[in-house]
Amino acid sequence: MVDAEPTRARSYRSPLRERQVAQTREAILNALAAEILDNGIHGLSVADVAARAEVAERTVYRHFANVEAMIDALTALVGTQLEAKLGDQPRLRPDKTEPPDALVDQLPALYVAFDEIGAPARAIAAVTLARGSDRGRRQRRDLLADALKEELGHLDPVAAHAVVETLYLLGGSVSWFLLTRSGELTGEQAGQAAARAVRAILRDLRAERASSSRGGRA
Repeated sequence: MVDAEPTRARSYRSPLRERQVAQTREAILNALAAEILDNGIHGLSVADVAARAEVAERTVYRHFANVEAMIDALTALVGTQLEAKLGDQPRLRPDKTEPPDALVDQLPALYVAFDEIGAPARAIAAVTLARGSDRGRRQRRDLLADALKEELGHLDPVAAHAVVETLYLLGGSVSWFLLTRSGELTGEQAGQAAARAVRAILRDLRAERASSSRGGRA
């Protein structure tokens, strides 16, 4: 007689439980953003975030290994929300390099998107201000330098680097954060102003390049 095949336990996914987990994670990340904006990142602890989220520390640790993991998750959240809001608009992405004018045209929409995301975007900008660059930002700056290769061709490396750093700053969350916080501008106003500044720099670079080219043929 052949034994019947043992019944295998079926894994069960509870939609309610998944929603609760997602809501708790969101509450923790919102608390992290508020804590960063109120008190900065120096001395930031899991206990601070747990207290603000009104959950136990062990609950935070179920979702995140440490503060750095929370910051990484908040950064990823902002990136995901930007993708959802901006869709196929030009971005500094490793899979393709957009022409500089297309990137400039996106600035007002980018700044408005930061406005709509709100505290999480402000918190990540504050982290960037406090810590400076990281590998991801350096990669995006390299992509911008590649997109601007034609405009920068007549400059020496030091001057070209300075231009790239300036344009990258104007095209990111740090400038949006400072202009909307200290300058009391809306995201749209700040984005239009940043786009105007970048266009002026590009016009200047192109005029210099044309003048240099004419001089070389003289």
